[in-house]
Amino acid sequence: MRKKTKVHLVIDEAASLEHFPQLSDAVDKIRAYGGKCHFFFQSMGQLKTCFPDGGDQTLLANTVQTFFAANDYPEADYISMRCGEATIIVRSGGVSRGGSSQASSQNGQSSTTTSWNSSDNWQQSGRRLLKTEEILALSERVAITFVPGLPPVCTTLTRYYETPWPLREWIGRRVRALGLSLLLAFLVSIIAASLLNQRQYFPSRPPERPTFVPVTPYDER
Repeated sequence: MRKKTKVHLVIDEAASLEHFPQLSDAVDKIRAYGGKCHFFFQSMGQLKTCFPDGGDQTLLANTVQTFFAANDYPEADYISMRCGEATIIVRSGGVSRGGSSQASSQNGQSSTTTSWNSSDNWQQSGRRLLKTEEILALSERVAITFVPGLPPVCTTLTRYYETPWPLREWIGRRVRALGLSLLLAFLVSIIAASLLNQRQYFPSRPPERPTFVPVTPYDER
């Protein structure tokens, strides 16, 4: 079964099954027999309800996770922690200006003093790749996928009617190629038939004349 047939168990609205012990066993055992389970939940709370007593962590540890349209804080915080941290450059600086002016009317002399200073500093700092509030503000069509052994993958969900159907494109290319092949075969058959007709009406050498063999009459005597 593992070599010949792949079985995909797709469970949409999996929360409607509530706690189903057989599914808990299937998560880590059906994979050895060539099967794959696909669970679809509306939130992390539904996952904990269907897989209590730490079963939700077993499911998360054995699956590829895709999150989109997160709308509650605990789920968004979980996604933020799974994304990890990134190193960013923090810049700091400032500008200061100062001045003083003195004037004397007795001797007609004046003095002016002006000072100016600026600073530009930077340092590396750790920051979450996506903060919790940033995840909550993401578009509902932005999906974040966690694959074991790979960094987080950010993708955009595309509705089926927004892009050409791949199978439709494949069929269209095959139909066009088949139509072109039939057209070429039809043209070749017409040319071949015309050549045969020309050869029939205009032979390459004149036909041979019939030969007559004299027949001696039979002598009855």
